[in-house]
Amino acid sequence: MRRGLFLAVSLATGVAFGTACLSSSAEPVEVEQTLNASVLPQPGPGLPPGTVVVPLPAFEIEPVTVAIPSETGSLHAEILGRGNEAIVIVNGGPGLNSVFVTRLHQGMAKRLPGRRIVRYDQRGLGGSTPTTAEQNTIAGNVEDLESIRRFLGVRKLHLVGQSFGGFVAGAYASTHPRNVASIAFIDPLPPLPADSEFTTAGFDAIGTYYDSLLAAGILEPGSDDDPPGVAWNRIIGVYFANPLVVPLEITAPATEFNVDINEAVDTDYQENGAPLVANVGRLRLPVVIIGGSLSAFGPHFVQGTAAAFQAARPKVVTIQGAGHLAWFDKPQATLGALQAFFDDCAPGR
Repeated sequence: MRRGLFLAVSLATGVAFGTACLSSSAEPVEVEQTLNASVLPQPGPGLPPGTVVVPLPAFEIEPVTVAIPSETGSLHAEILGRGNEAIVIVNGGPGLNSVFVTRLHQGMAKRLPGRRIVRYDQRGLGGSTPTTAEQNTIAGNVEDLESIRRFLGVRKLHLVGQSFGGFVAGAYASTHPRNVASIAFIDPLPPLPADSEFTTAGFDAIGTYYDSLLAAGILEPGSDDDPPGVAWNRIIGVYFANPLVVPLEITAPATEFNVDINEAVDTDYQENGAPLVANVGRLRLPVVIIGGSLSAFGPHFVQGTAAAFQAARPKVVTIQGAGHLAWFDKPQATLGALQAFFDDCAPGR
């Protein structure tokens, strides 16, 4: 999201126990730390001096690449694993391809055998069919999940909504309530109207944190003339507990930042998003909301999502020491929480 950046505010530690599928006895599993040379391109210009770029691990599971028919042509997707249940990762943005959730995708597949774990490039991005300006809408992004469900041949999807993807996942559940089995959120944009107090407070927090990083000289100010990739590399540190330690896959050019799609979808979300989430408060399904204690959104986005889904009695899990992309900062705890949730909600077969 471009309306603000990040503030390192600690969330209060706490778990609210409700109807979500989450086994308290499940043991988290540490992410494989053996690193190798990545096939991804090396970072372009724009990273602040002193930034440490962490390469991707050596993954054992090879994805199956598919083109999913959709309203705009096709959606590029990668599927890991086999099974009757399908878990779809809806990544953040808007305007970002899905390569930056590769570590999350692979980590989930390793811990959740017997299920299909899917990541996909949202409409107009990455390997998906280019879009026209009129097709870059929040409703279109929501309907793309229905195209994915039909392609996968399942009655109900399990969703992982991350950041902006949290709003999309919530909106899909609101508009297609019979087609969603469960939702795991990771520091999500709340499925609420864009002017909600939680959403506004989260973006205010981000802006304050970004300003503090500039004032401290940790990040460097950009220019209106910066190419999108340079502008993206300048600010990505705000997503992490340490703004000078970032994963390779989120740097440009590995991650594509499409300014036109970002601005179009964000504007449409602000103007037309509210009706898409009007029914969220009525839903009763398993929900877990994972937030990092050092998320720059502070507690606001997690609290907003919990308020939106109050009828579902969601569980809130705080990952200590993690920022907005908790699976990178604290993989053991984050993937452990996801594994416990989906082991109950989406048992492998």
